[in-house]
Amino acid sequence: MSKRTILTKASASVASMILILLFLCIGNGFLGFSALPMALFALFFIIAVALCSGKSWDEITAAIRKRVGKIAMVFLILSGIGFVMGAWVVSGTIPAIGAVLVQMIRPDSILLFSFLICCVFSVAVGSNFCAMGTIGLILFSIARIQNIPAGIAAAACICGTGVCCCCSPISDVFIQTAEIYQCKPADIIRQCIIPVLITVAVSAAYFWKAGQAFSVPDPQAASEVASELYLSVSRYFKVSGLVLLPLAVIILLTILRLPSEAVLFLSGFSAILIGIFYQGFSVHDCIQSVYSGFRSASMLGAGVPDILSRLTDRGGILSMTDGILFLLLITMCLAVMELIGTFELLSRIIGTCRTKASLILHTLGMTAASALITGDAFSSLMITHDTLLSECTRLGVKDQLLIPVSLSANRIVNNCIPWCFTAQYAASVFRINTWDYVPNAVFFFVFPSVAVVIQLFLCRKRKV
Repeated sequence: MSKRTILTKASASVASMILILLFLCIGNGFLGFSALPMALFALFFIIAVALCSGKSWDEITAAIRKRVGKIAMVFLILSGIGFVMGAWVVSGTIPAIGAVLVQMIRPDSILLFSFLICCVFSVAVGSNFCAMGTIGLILFSIARIQNIPAGIAAAACICGTGVCCCCSPISDVFIQTAEIYQCKPADIIRQCIIPVLITVAVSAAYFWKAGQAFSVPDPQAASEVASELYLSVSRYFKVSGLVLLPLAVIILLTILRLPSEAVLFLSGFSAILIGIFYQGFSVHDCIQSVYSGFRSASMLGAGVPDILSRLTDRGGILSMTDGILFLLLITMCLAVMELIGTFELLSRIIGTCRTKASLILHTLGMTAASALITGDAFSSLMITHDTLLSECTRLGVKDQLLIPVSLSANRIVNNCIPWCFTAQYAASVFRINTWDYVPNAVFFFVFPSVAVVIQLFLCRKRKV
């Protein structure tokens, strides 16, 4: 008995794209509805479209199980980030780093230092998520203590942490790109290093200039704020080199190439031990901090200064639940859309590339479109490569020509579109709406422009 088909493959594919854009772009992005129910509604209607196109319920559930299984470890990594942030507070790591940095960095230079420090740290540890949830959050908290607006403070940290995905040989996105293009990490670095350096320089100049608007009218008042935070930290936490051990654990284990989830949890457990045996917190307080976040009022007692609680009251696995659930729902949507044939239709829409220059522009558009629909970094890179590989062969160019442009388009969409996973993660870490930081996320706007110009220049000057 044949399946009853109400929608053709093409119409079902178009309908699925319209639905994902309707609920997530309009519902979440412009009308401001919560991303979770919007993603749930999108999943419900996309499944209905799949059923109407002749797909069986067994086919749909099998596709969902297969795709969710591929990213199962991502859920553990996200839980690990919430875990380590709660642990770093009870160990005194976050309070100590925050107290020292707030004394060293003036408000008019905090944006520049936030960007540059996040650049270096993210490249060193190879994870924009880890950098964003640790040193990025600390710098953001310092900026907020110094009354820097949340939007631009978050933008400086997010832009800095995004650099690792373009030039860190131990970054998961970087490694995945090397696997997709069947090349060595050194090949990608050679392709990307010039546009990355130019973009970093432009971004640094932007954040330095923006920071001048927050110059200190009263240096004495700024000094008093820094002193107040340092005294508050010293009163409630022991401050010594020992509290930096969890940070050292992350850097060391990352260099040893241990999996990200292992690095996070081992750093967190070391922080818990410091919290219990050095800082004097109870086991109950430590468990509470890594599960639901640190709460200064109950764990430090009454009368905790607001300047300290703004730095410490964060973290915990529960703080990541919205991001985890959103990723799960979006992954299920993508599984059904792939089953319907949405991405196959998208590749046909892109069409044939007539010249090397048009191939560059097709790469930009294809990566942006697939990232916009999938909300996922790896999927969009893979879809673009698989779709345009035949065009590279036909035009006689190396597929590595696409890497800088594809990575740059991937970064701008995944960091600046609210329903994309990286943007969702950033919003949950900094507790800020995506649209609040996007206007100042200059790195992600400059990088694609520079990458496209350089690759077009190379196409004209020599055979690639």
